[in-house]
Amino acid sequence: MAVAELTFGAEDLARPEDQSQLQVVWGRFRRHKLAVAGLGIVIMLFTLAFIGPSVSPYDSTTIPTGADFAKARYLSPLSSWVDSEGESHFHVLGTDKTGRDYLTRLMEGGRVSLSLALVVTLLSSAIGIVVGSFSAYYGGWIDSFIMRVVDFMLTLPTLPIFLSVYTIIPQDSIPGGSITVLAIIFIAFGWIGDARLSRGMVLSLRNQEFADASRAVGASDARIIARHMIPNAIAPVLVSATLAVGGVVVAEAGLSFLGFGVQPPFPSWGNMVLAAQANMMSKPYEVFFPGMAIFLTSLSFNFIGDALRDALDPRLKL
Repeated sequence: MAVAELTFGAEDLARPEDQSQLQVVWGRFRRHKLAVAGLGIVIMLFTLAFIGPSVSPYDSTTIPTGADFAKARYLSPLSSWVDSEGESHFHVLGTDKTGRDYLTRLMEGGRVSLSLALVVTLLSSAIGIVVGSFSAYYGGWIDSFIMRVVDFMLTLPTLPIFLSVYTIIPQDSIPGGSITVLAIIFIAFGWIGDARLSRGMVLSLRNQEFADASRAVGASDARIIARHMIPNAIAPVLVSATLAVGGVVVAEAGLSFLGFGVQPPFPSWGNMVLAAQANMMSKPYEVFFPGMAIFLTSLSFNFIGDALRDALDPRLKL
């Protein structure tokens, strides 16, 4: 008993009562060294993707012309060349088959891939948590109907549907083209998991005393759901959304590699791998750099998601 009391007292000293919930979560998160490293990698990737292209001396779509085209194409990393006007060009990651700077295209591709992943994750998570909370709070035939729709969508073969819908939707008539089409497809199926998660949480919350007290003072159902149900059910959805960001990046890369993803002139990590496929043996760096970016993004968000799951769950002791 004495040992238990001493241990409890030490934890109390380590966690003062004046700490905010955010400070407690951050303290738990920092104990995951891999997650902290993953967070650093994610910050670096986002900085390169959203700031790098604007400070790069090269444009991701500019192709050298005339005699410069032959000089600039297929340069290895850390190569330089002099154009017909006597201006020197240095390329950290080399150039592609059309002489475009590979680092600039890698950063621009990261902007497209990461923006798509963030938009899809935010919208699908928002839809999922609203639908799941609404379903669980009202219950009855509403809950049964929504869950049957969810179960039906889970039985569908997603890849054939993705490819069919991608082919059917006219990309030229939609702002954003292939990027918008991909976002629509991912969001259409991405909300299902978050709906099930939020439903499970709200089912355990809707009859709690704080919900009964809100009804007693005349709060509307919409206010109770928005003010009490969703905030208390958001923790598992936040973890799921963090893991989903890496999943969307990998899914976009896979579809782009099959030719059904982001289409030129927009670069993405996926279509950069596709473009480098023909020269994989002679120019391995063209596959390595976008492939490594995809790998690091997915791995980092998985580490962050695992750490958030532990940090947001008070029942888990790190």
